[in-house]
Amino acid sequence: MEKSRATAEKILDVAERLFASRGFTATTIKAIAAESSQNAALIYYYYDSKATLYRHVLERVVGKIASEAASRISLESKPEDVVSAVVQSQVAVLAANPHLPILLARS
Repeated sequence: MEKSRATAEKILDVAERLFASRGFTATTIKAIAAESSQNAALIYYYYDSKATLYRHVLERVVGKIASEAASRISLESKPEDVVSAVVQSQVAVLAANPHLPILLARS
């Protein structure tokens, strides 16, 4: 199961980078397969279409930001502190992953 998860993550990593650099339309499953050293059929096993793969890439990005924000917010946080924490989380995640702003802008 761990190998399966690692393979899915590798596919998402490559897809994220290619979608950011090339855009959705110009990125093909064949290119993702080649750069991730996977068979295109395997990518379709994990993600039934390019659109589904793209959705998973975007969900993962949002999940990273949400996870980072959750680590900065407590039950005692004031509303203005929550907003600040969310903005700081977005900045932290996007700064750590320079291709993500391009990916999000393309969305």
